[in-house]
Amino acid sequence: QKLYRSAVANSRLQAQDHEQDIEEILRRYVEINQTYLEERALIPADRLIEIKFEDLVSNKLAVIAQIYEAINLSGFNEIESSLKEYIEVLDKYEASKFEPLQVEQQETIINSWGFYFEAWNYSTTQRN
Repeated sequence: QKLYRSAVANSRLQAQDHEQDIEEILRRYVEINQTYLEERALIPADRLIEIKFEDLVSNKLAVIAQIYEAINLSGFNEIESSLKEYIEVLDKYEASKFEPLQVEQQETIINSWGFYFEAWNYSTTQRN
């Protein structure tokens, strides 16, 4: 929502209420991700790697090395020490904190994006 409000919402000519923003975010996400899932087979296997954000956050260096290897990108050894230094800086970054979603919001997202949760084996168990 924050990205949408700061980028998209500020560039339109007409006001739109919060509920319409939510509906638009959900709709765009479905459209983008359904298209990706339908067309990803068109991308050559040596040009695509899919990783979980959680894996990247928890093991940055290993995942980046995995990316280099998967897409046959050379030069990882040359950048590894600089990358380690940069990762040390990133590890000090404190991500924004958000209030947990209400159960109704979780249900809306699960109903709209269920295909995505299923495709990536993400849990649809609601959290309180």
